[in-house]
Amino acid sequence: MQTKPITTPKKSTTSKSGSRRAAMRTKLIQTTIELTYRKGFESLSVQEIADHAGISVGGLYRHIETKSDLLVMACEDIFDDLKEGMIEAMEHESSISEKLRVAITTYGKSCFERSDVIRVTYREFLSLPHEARTRFKDQENEIAQVLQDVIRAGIYAEVFLPVDARIIALEIMFLAHMSSLKNWALHDYDISTILDEHTKLFLSRLCVSRPL
Repeated sequence: MQTKPITTPKKSTTSKSGSRRAAMRTKLIQTTIELTYRKGFESLSVQEIADHAGISVGGLYRHIETKSDLLVMACEDIFDDLKEGMIEAMEHESSISEKLRVAITTYGKSCFERSDVIRVTYREFLSLPHEARTRFKDQENEIAQVLQDVIRAGIYAEVFLPVDARIIALEIMFLAHMSSLKNWALHDYDISTILDEHTKLFLSRLCVSRPL
């Protein structure tokens, strides 16, 4: 039996109805994250999610096809325009070191702003349908590739030391995730201070000459 592909609602802001749909999508994501963090996704009912979102069950199913779509929507919200934002930020910098610095900062800020989503994703990843898990991994690999490319460019230009670019790229992502997962231990620090330490750590590891 062929598995029906997972669908997620399309975002549209070109009309009033599109704006309302986008607003409800955001509300559903926030509600799903909040309730999943408190109770776990498997224990939630569609009725409970609908009640907390202020929508009828019938209205909810105009946005999704299955309950799992809600978790997919919530987890994939991490990647909303993130890759494009990293690339755009790097385009404004001339030096390779600064390109990597802004890429780390852009990714780290996005993770910090979506800390609740990251915590839920780590906890509920195996609850995602197979197709969604595969898509999630592909999107993470695309972001890792952005970091790898700038690191390899630095190695080629002899600005960075010869390293395994993929390992460093993944370490950058892991550290950004850990700041979200362990934010209770970092609540006395603002995100700018945390990311400044992150960039110093990686640039001191990579740069042929000591970064300023």
